[in-house]
Amino acid sequence: MLDNGSWTGLIGQLQRKDVDLVAAPLSITMQRERVMDFIHPFFHDHSEVLIQKPDPQETKWRTLIDPYSDTVIISIGLSLPLASLVLVALENISPVYSGDEREPNGSDLNSFLGSFWYLFGALLTQGGKYTPNAMSSRLFVGMWWLFCIISLATYSGNLIASLTVSKEKLPFKSLKEMVSQERFIWGTFGGTVFVTMFQESVIPEYNAIWRGMVRFNATDPSVLNKNPDQHMQKVLGGNYAYIAAKSEVDTQMTKQCGLATIDEKFLHMQYAFGVPNNSPYTDIFSLKTMKILESGLMNVWERKWWSRQKMCYEATWDQHKVIDLMDVQSAFYLIGIGIVLASLVIGVEWICFRIIRRNSKHQPAELYATDISALPV
Repeated sequence: MLDNGSWTGLIGQLQRKDVDLVAAPLSITMQRERVMDFIHPFFHDHSEVLIQKPDPQETKWRTLIDPYSDTVIISIGLSLPLASLVLVALENISPVYSGDEREPNGSDLNSFLGSFWYLFGALLTQGGKYTPNAMSSRLFVGMWWLFCIISLATYSGNLIASLTVSKEKLPFKSLKEMVSQERFIWGTFGGTVFVTMFQESVIPEYNAIWRGMVRFNATDPSVLNKNPDQHMQKVLGGNYAYIAAKSEVDTQMTKQCGLATIDEKFLHMQYAFGVPNNSPYTDIFSLKTMKILESGLMNVWERKWWSRQKMCYEATWDQHKVIDLMDVQSAFYLIGIGIVLASLVIGVEWICFRIIRRNSKHQPAELYATDISALPV
């Protein structure tokens, strides 16, 4: 539509009454209704976002942390040292212990390291050698055990499910998530109703989508290209989201493997033939269209000419799979991390031992065998 209110293309021909009928799938909008009439809509559709499926091998290293969200992992990581401090405090202020004999049973729960490793072992379903004598400490440890049981049961169930069932994990699942990320850019068929709806909408997500298109168009004009093949090339190239009608998306997904759509459906549209305003043919074509729809003829044509059979095999989400080395690679990474940390700690222990030995060279020989683990923390 031009600034003076006149239209170009097929809508312009109807506005000027150059033709009596436009037999094309015109999307019904309020702006178009002002300059033309629509007959009864023959097809209903909505818009989707088409992207390339992410390579599952890129995220296999996250197998052990994917069962929990980042927030849950951070919360559990912070709760462990905090719980250790609480246990140390309970053990040191409890009146159950008297004098210097804080732990008659031989445990070291009154030190931070002792409590930390005790609670860490419980988190891995490993019990400690000793239990606290104080009732307050036992109650706290019991609640910690329940916390560990619930956390591990949830983790184990999600981990088993992720290892045995194939499931796609898309970079975003909604328009709000799409406009908030920086990796993907997006575009649509230029000069169509999509541009008009995004440009004039008052919905925040739609406004953000349009602002993004304008920003991307400044450096990459192909995001508003009028050739759908150009958009598909960008999708297959990666990091590009193509906004199109579901009918077009379905057609493209039958031709190309490795494509996916996000969960959110938006911009619900109706398609109809167009006639000039106050045309005598409006009721005639509307009645014929309704008869075609009611008879089921439209469904017959759709099944005959609109094949949606995919040309490539695609595993379903509920299909079981064999676990390979890539699925459990993160477990081997943990072994490597353990070796590196153990090497660093043994180096620190040797340094501390040499310092202690140097400082105690004039002390009796039995002090040379100082136990590093017995140092106060």
